[in-house]
Amino acid sequence: LLFVALPHELYSSPQNGIKDVFLHLTFLQNQDAYTYLSTPIGVASWTIAVEMQFYLLFPLLARAFGKRPALTFSLMTLAALVSRALVALRAHELSLWLNQLPCMLDLYALGMLAAHLLEKRADAPRRWVFFPLALLALFGAFAVLWRQNAAGDSEIKMAQLLWRLPLGVCGAAFLYFSGRAPERLDRVFGNRAVRFLSAISYNFYIWHQFLAVKLKEFHIPAYVSEFPQMSEGRAWQTKYTLLCFAAAFLLSMVRAPESPRFLIQAGKTEEGFAVLEHIIGTEQARLRTDDIHASVKLETEMSHEFHDLFRPGLQKALI
Repeated sequence: LLFVALPHELYSSPQNGIKDVFLHLTFLQNQDAYTYLSTPIGVASWTIAVEMQFYLLFPLLARAFGKRPALTFSLMTLAALVSRALVALRAHELSLWLNQLPCMLDLYALGMLAAHLLEKRADAPRRWVFFPLALLALFGAFAVLWRQNAAGDSEIKMAQLLWRLPLGVCGAAFLYFSGRAPERLDRVFGNRAVRFLSAISYNFYIWHQFLAVKLKEFHIPAYVSEFPQMSEGRAWQTKYTLLCFAAAFLLSMVRAPESPRFLIQAGKTEEGFAVLEHIIGTEQARLRTDDIHASVKLETEMSHEFHDLFRPGLQKALI
């Protein structure tokens, strides 16, 4: 907003700018065609909106899942399938409705199911047979992505709609099977390199789309036609992709200043207090620090076992 949209006057009117900022601040940007498909702030931010909308429902869904997991899973999956069917009937509006929360509820349901099953089998022995099954699930996910992306440009969105559930099943299977494999194999999926890539993955995702647009806008790599991806050949596409990914990778490693909560949670209470004191004054900073300590303690107690997520008190804690 401050470094691209406003300096380059990318808003056609003040009204569009106000609407764009307001809907982003309220995490509703994916509900409007302009702020979802044409925002100069960053089109990829729709994923944040979906996550935040789900977080509002999660206390209720988690509680329901704890009491009736099969029924809750079935209803969430059914809601997603019906939503995607309705969206498919309006194929001319796929871009707007494809990535709304109702169309993704089955993915969240699958993740909750995998975690629920792991918690139920927490005391069961971890066996080697689950490792090849985890690899098979991972291979299945890549196969689904390959099949999905094999669709032409005009069919890619419909392919995403049709292959979303199989991709979610593969992801949930991988979570469960890798969690049941022997602990010594955790280094395969949980080593330092994987944790690092996991930590920067979302930043990478946010940056790559913005950079893809800007590189093409600045003619990097150089091209002469309006649609270089079609006329310049595979060599240009390869250079363009590598440049985009490399730049996104570097930018995603740039760390933003830690929040006071993060610092206090990491045991750096004095640093967190200093940040709060600078913002809200000494007395309020002390009170806020105590609140954060109490919140972190509560979250730690609740995270000991998965079924604790479904305790009545969690709803208030999350809200």
